[in-house]
Amino acid sequence: MVLVEQVIQISRFNLIRAAQDLMKWQQKCTPVSEHTVKSAVTWLWKLDHMTAVSHTSSAEALLEAMGDEAVEAVYYFAVGDVPVDTKQLLLEKVSDGSCPVNTVSFNAREDETIIFLKELSRLTSGRFHAFAEKKNCRDATGPALKYEEDRKRLTALNSGKVKGQMPQVAGVCEDVFLIWKELEEARSTVRQVQEMLSESDQSASQEANKGDHPLSKDITDKYLTSEKWLQKYGLKAQKLTLYEALADSVFRHVDGPVDIKTKPEDECSQTDAETKRKIIHARYCDKFVHTLWKDGSVVHVYVTTEKYKQYEKKMRTALRQMEERIKWLQQGSRGLFGNVFEDDVYILIDTSQSMNNKLPLVKEKIFQLMQEQLRHKKRFNFVKFSAQAVAWQEKLVEVNEENLQDAWLWIKGLEVGSSTNTLKALQMALADTDTQAIYLLTDGRPDQVFQNEKTENAEKRCQN
Repeated sequence: MVLVEQVIQISRFNLIRAAQDLMKWQQKCTPVSEHTVKSAVTWLWKLDHMTAVSHTSSAEALLEAMGDEAVEAVYYFAVGDVPVDTKQLLLEKVSDGSCPVNTVSFNAREDETIIFLKELSRLTSGRFHAFAEKKNCRDATGPALKYEEDRKRLTALNSGKVKGQMPQVAGVCEDVFLIWKELEEARSTVRQVQEMLSESDQSASQEANKGDHPLSKDITDKYLTSEKWLQKYGLKAQKLTLYEALADSVFRHVDGPVDIKTKPEDECSQTDAETKRKIIHARYCDKFVHTLWKDGSVVHVYVTTEKYKQYEKKMRTALRQMEERIKWLQQGSRGLFGNVFEDDVYILIDTSQSMNNKLPLVKEKIFQLMQEQLRHKKRFNFVKFSAQAVAWQEKLVEVNEENLQDAWLWIKGLEVGSSTNTLKALQMALADTDTQAIYLLTDGRPDQVFQNEKTENAEKRCQN
C-alpha cells in the first residue's frame, strides 16, 4: 500500500530485506515510475517468508541503506517484537547515522519494543508509526497478486477489524494510547483476581449483571485530556488496581496466630466483626493463595465470593467506560485531530501537489471539525500552504455561524499547488500572539529551506 500510494509521489527508492544474507531489490536507489513500483510490488510478493534472520540482520540492512549517498531517509519496518541483542546493536551502529530512520512497528506485543522503536526514531531525528494486523488478510505464502489486484485488496483491508490487541492508532495518537494502556491493566487485574479466586476454591460469578450501567458522568468530562480523564475514572481513581482491591484481603506469613478481616453478611447491621477477628494459626497458611505484594514480599490472599462480586461489578463498569472512551476518541474529527482543548486555534492545511488525492478527505474532516469542535471554541483561523502560505483571515476571528459558514466556503474552494512551504505557514500562525495551539495537516516534510536565526527560533517554538 505504501508503494502504490506514497512512494509513487517521491523521486527515488529501494527495498532491502533484512535476512541472514541481505536481499536488495536494486543495488542503488532507483527513479520512481509506474514500472518500477510494479516491479517492486512483484519482488515483495515473491520473497521467501521463511528466510533465516540473525540478530545482526537489521543493523546490517540499515547500514547498507545509509551507505547509498542518494538516500535522504530510511524506513525500518519491524514485524513483531525486536530481540534484546538486536536493540543494542541498532543503538550502537545506527543512532548516529547520516540520515533519519523512521521506524514502523507491526504487530508488536511488548511495550519494550514500542518504547525502543520510538527512541530509535528520536535519536535519528526520524518518526514513529505503529499498527496491527487485520483479520481476513491474504495468506502471506499465497501466490503473488497482480499490481492492480494487490492495490484493490490492500485498500479493502481498511474496513477489516484489528486482529492484534493494540488500537490502530496506538503509538501515534498518545491520547488513545493512554486509555488503551489503562484498559490493558484493568483486564490483567481482572484475570489475576479470577485466578486467585479459583485457586482458593471459591465460587464466583462469571457473568456480568446485564442491568449494570456505567457511572453517570457530566458530558464535559469527555473533553478532558486522557491524562485528566484517567485521574477521575482510571483504576487508581476508583481504587481498582490489584493492590488496592486486595488491600483488606491479604495477610503476611508469621510464626503464630494471624488475623483475617471478615465483614458481616449484612453490612447494614452494627457488629463487632472488626474487633473480634477470625484467628487462624500460621501453619494453615499453605491452604491460601500466595502472591507477590508491591514491596516484593510474599503474602497470603483470601477473597470471599461477596467481595469478588462487588469488585467484578465495579471493574466491568470501569472497562465499559474505557472502551466507550476509546471509541469516542476515534470517531468523527477526533480520529484525525484528537480532542481540541484550546480556545484559540490555527488550522494549517497542506495544499501541495502531493495532497492532490487527499484533499477531498481533508475537507471532509475539517467540516466535521467545524461542526463537532470548533463551534464550541472562542476564536479560530485557517492557513493554506503550498509554495506560498495564505491565511483565511489576518488574525484569529470569533467563532459564530457567519464566520463558520464563510470559512467553510473558503475550505471548499481549496486547490492543490506545488511545493511545501510549511515554515511560512507556521510563522503566520505564531505571529498571532493570541494563538494557543496550531494543528498542522500535512503528508510530508517541507521542501523549502530557510537559514537564518529568526526562522530557526520559530521552528523551535513550534516544536515546543
